[in-house]
Amino acid sequence: MYKLVCVDMDGTLLNSNKSVSDFTKDVIHKASESGVQVIICTGRLYASAIYYQDLIDSKNAIITSNGAYIKDTSRNKIIYESRFRVETLDQITSTLRKYGIVPELHTFNSVVSEQSGLSTKFYVNVNNRMSKEKRINLKNVNSMRNYYLDDNNHVLKCIGMDNDLDKIKKVKSELKKMPDIEVVSSNINNVEIMNKGVSKGQGVKILSEYLNISKDEVVCIGDNENDLSMIQYAGCGVAMGNGDECIKKEANYITDTNDNDGVAKVILKILGR
Repeated sequence: MYKLVCVDMDGTLLNSNKSVSDFTKDVIHKASESGVQVIICTGRLYASAIYYQDLIDSKNAIITSNGAYIKDTSRNKIIYESRFRVETLDQITSTLRKYGIVPELHTFNSVVSEQSGLSTKFYVNVNNRMSKEKRINLKNVNSMRNYYLDDNNHVLKCIGMDNDLDKIKKVKSELKKMPDIEVVSSNINNVEIMNKGVSKGQGVKILSEYLNISKDEVVCIGDNENDLSMIQYAGCGVAMGNGDECIKKEANYITDTNDNDGVAKVILKILGR
């Protein structure tokens, strides 16, 4: 019997219109009534993900920033948080700049940069769909280094995005040589950097242990490279029909696409319906 379903957002739970179908919402509600917890596990920052947690009427925990920030929302309790050291951020930002890529920092509720990069522009579009009180803070600062030198600013993830895919490939290769960071992508045009040991898979493990749920009782559903670690951890790893080949090769099961309620169809199988 599966007790925990961890679901990626973009390309998985969300369809191409960045929304969740009524059918999927209804199936998630049925799962909750049956005692199966469905939780979001995303690369997005907490302030963005929490909107979608509310949308699916989940009262459970949430894994954000690729596992760098995990919160039990029912108790308003931070389960896990992995903040960058100043020295690590110095290395990351200088490497991104060397390739002409704008470094953008993610805290639990803010995107911070010296100039608007593609990550900021993505969240501008996200904010346009939100009411004012639910919008993410988009901070333009004169000195990013002065920002993260402040102990009160807890940077969880750094992201670089560029439509020059050759640049992304090269910077990703160089960043992977650094021993104290994890480097993944959630799209072909980005590189996402967290502290060493931080991943969605580790996030699911931490949450499972917090909930006293064994890995054999966990299902993870995703579509992209940053979902690979949780697909490998889960008792049942599920790839979306629209997912990357690297996910499909590792998955126990391939479901339908995000535009055809692939998540809902997996959950119905779990529930035996």
